[in-house]
Amino acid sequence: MKYRQFLLALFACAFVYSFLASIFIREAIIPAVYPQSVGGHLPSDPYTYHLLAEKNADIFRQGGSAFNFSPDGQRIAGVTSAVYVLGGSVYSIVFLNCLLHALSVVTLFLILRHWFSACSSTVGIVPLLISPYMMLWFSQINKESYTLFGVLLFMYGFIKFLPLDRFFSCKALLVLIQMIIGALFIWLIRPYINHILLPSVVLIIMAAFLYYKKSQWTRLFYGIGVITLFGVISFSGSSGQSSYQTVAQAVNGPQKVVVQHNAVADESFKKIVNWENEKFLPAFVNNRLRGLMEQRCRIFTILDVEKNRTVVKSFFTVDWLPSSSLEAIHYIPIAFANGIASPWPWTVLSVVQPTLSIFYLFAIFESYLLYFGLLGLFLWMVRNRQLSLLVPILCSASVMTAFAMSVPFLGALYRYRYPWWILLIGLGLAALSELR
Repeated sequence: MKYRQFLLALFACAFVYSFLASIFIREAIIPAVYPQSVGGHLPSDPYTYHLLAEKNADIFRQGGSAFNFSPDGQRIAGVTSAVYVLGGSVYSIVFLNCLLHALSVVTLFLILRHWFSACSSTVGIVPLLISPYMMLWFSQINKESYTLFGVLLFMYGFIKFLPLDRFFSCKALLVLIQMIIGALFIWLIRPYINHILLPSVVLIIMAAFLYYKKSQWTRLFYGIGVITLFGVISFSGSSGQSSYQTVAQAVNGPQKVVVQHNAVADESFKKIVNWENEKFLPAFVNNRLRGLMEQRCRIFTILDVEKNRTVVKSFFTVDWLPSSSLEAIHYIPIAFANGIASPWPWTVLSVVQPTLSIFYLFAIFESYLLYFGLLGLFLWMVRNRQLSLLVPILCSASVMTAFAMSVPFLGALYRYRYPWWILLIGLGLAALSELR
């Protein structure tokens, strides 16, 4: 009973803190820092989502058409417009964001409790609980709230699934439902993440089947069931043409490109047009590698209009423009390092000069937490011989590597990889706390 009361108190604290912080940021900070903001909406994606949602809601109210769940290919605008249709306002969205944040904090705590004590797990959730940067996004119409909760809930169910011995049980059914709900939250907003996550899940299930000898037929059928259901969720439906032009969705295959851009993007596009497939790889692998590299080209088009020196310096590997599947494969180790560890400590000077960037300073501070946390994870696993921790580590590393291959821009990469990034930080801090 005390444990449930603690979880309820943790949920309440996370919700109240995030709601008050989000309202303060929306009403006081954003108008002061961003004079071009409109009604508390940041003058970028959040305001665009708001306009799409309002238009979609007005059309539905007037009986103009059936409800569009993905206006202009943006499902977050569809979710927001549904709230508007039901009589809610943008503050209802803030309330929903904070509710999802509180659920994410509790879910991360439950994940950490799988290996660590309650005290150490509490230490591990602090960066997610108080993250100033995420409070900014929770005050806006955003995709991160849904993705964060979906990823953590799926990982919590997946971690609980691996040690199961019996398939036909209430516990197994509950775990399966948790994984499906988590995958649905991911699919709702960023379905392409499931495409990246699925291969890691399949490999880990296969490794677990080989490792655990007992109840192998039950485990095999359970694994097949999970893979089948998750595969259906992952590959069913489409998020629309517009959203498939956003980060990492080019993983579904190459498209024709004929537009002129800045020198880096233009040269990158030319190499994509003349892409060389690798003969020893299946066609779908060549297509997906080319799709990921094409997405790099799209990210480079930000440089067409972006003149802020801090933003420009946050692009990485701009001199690496692959022209074949083999070159893309050679880039994987670099993407692995950048996806997990960037921003690097030596980037501090380039961030604070000539323009101070609060976001990049927070990101660098979090990267230090990650470095110490990874060291703590390694020492903890060696001391306790708990290789099961490799499950969330491998899932996180694989997804962040895929993102880093297609997103050579830290500002965007930070948001897309955040659920996996904060999961590793939480595990690392909890492990360090146990080593004391």
